Amino acid sequence: MTEDNKEKSADGFEYSQLKDAERDELNEAFKMFFDTEYSSLFNVIVAFTGLLLGTLSASRIHPLVNLGIVVVTTVLILRQVNRTEKTSELSKVIARLHKEYPRDAANHSTTLEIDSFNFHRSVSKRIFREASAGAFILCFLVYVIIEHALRYVEYCNSAGAFACLLR
Repeated sequence: MTEDNKEKSADGFEYSQLKDAERDELNEAFKMFFDTEYSSLFNVIVAFTGLLLGTLSASRIHPLVNLGIVVVTTVLILRQVNRTEKTSELSKVIARLHKEYPRDAANHSTTLEIDSFNFHRSVSKRIFREASAGAFILCFLVYVIIEHALRYVEYCNSAGAFACLLR
């Protein structure tokens, strides 16, 4: 295959020597990677806003609403963990393909034309960002749960056991 008719993607990969299954796997990994670029930021904003509203208005809203906020935040944390795992899977796919298609010593070209060090570094940064966002949401969630528990105990102590059960 000549240099002129090699199939390349917008990501900078040369697909001419990849098998169909590997090509599909790589395309799927990149699609997942770029489709979730802003969703982790969205998860953090939604969870933070919900927890902040729940904390500020904890004494004015029903405990079931607070429970709903906690459930939604927990779902967002689980989605965040899932995205972090998928990003690390993409890094593993790229590493495996680089092992299977090593640098060609004859003409010093790389079958997969990508600077793997920079790519892995950017993937590692993204994994760190997503894990940090998940950890932040988790810490804030723990704070909100403790805050609600303390307010509930304080309410029960001041109002009595019967009023506590009715609330």
